[in-house]
Amino acid sequence: FAVFTGSIAPVIDAATLRLTERNGSNFGQIRGWGTLGSMVGTGITGVVVAWFGALAFLPTLLGFSLLRGLVSLQLPRFRAPQRAPTLAGAAVRAGRLREVLKPWFVLPLLAFALVQATHAILQAFAALVWKDQGISPALIGPLVAVGTASEAAMMFAWRRFGRKVSARQMVLASAIAATLRWALVALSPPLPVLFLLQMLHSVTFAIGYLGMVHFIANWTSEEIAAEAQGFSFVLQQGVSVVSLVAFGWLMGMFGANAFFAASLLSLVGAGCVWLSLRLRPAHDSGTVARSG
Repeated sequence: FAVFTGSIAPVIDAATLRLTERNGSNFGQIRGWGTLGSMVGTGITGVVVAWFGALAFLPTLLGFSLLRGLVSLQLPRFRAPQRAPTLAGAAVRAGRLREVLKPWFVLPLLAFALVQATHAILQAFAALVWKDQGISPALIGPLVAVGTASEAAMMFAWRRFGRKVSARQMVLASAIAATLRWALVALSPPLPVLFLLQMLHSVTFAIGYLGMVHFIANWTSEEIAAEAQGFSFVLQQGVSVVSLVAFGWLMGMFGANAFFAASLLSLVGAGCVWLSLRLRPAHDSGTVARSG
């Protein structure tokens, strides 16, 4: 199930971003509704399992999957007839993946993969860490919800300031924010500070994700859009697997202080973006959709 569902994300990201470019709609807003849908789906599943027991999980999962499949039949066509090049950079978009698999292009993808790996660490270990720190289980749910809600809020609001920064600058901002976020989490801060740190999810994930998908779209044509997004997704999954295995070992030795390792991963990610910008500066343009 994970293998097949994992193939959906890069394809749907590529298709959605291209279609929003054509009709001028807001990609962040659409992605924000996706985050809210995930929250609602998780909440419904929790209620169903609480009422009917763990055996209800599989039918619920299959039901949501079937519903998604049926709704997908109404999606517009991804690949449209060729358009004339526009100022959005179509003339410089690569038609083959190997044309852009160069250090300046791969480094930002690696940077986001490193930052995304720290979010996987949070999902896997944060509840255990917070419980060990004496935080009530009743408050762990709201802590997680604050992060997700802040992500959705940023998705809806990003277009207002997205015109002022390039895609790689967004990935860089997420890596710097993640460096600070995990360093403070490692210090076992009090509950109010944890809530504030969870709100940084709006930057560490949402801003980084938006920057990453736009960066790929800026430099690749529609013919390889899904392939390029897929390459990034596989990179994220690979780095996350390695990081989770290593972090479990670190958690056993250092407890919450292991989050300093997550902070270091994010700092390395920031260095990757900085190096990419040195190798090939961003386009001189006014919008993130037209910037590298």
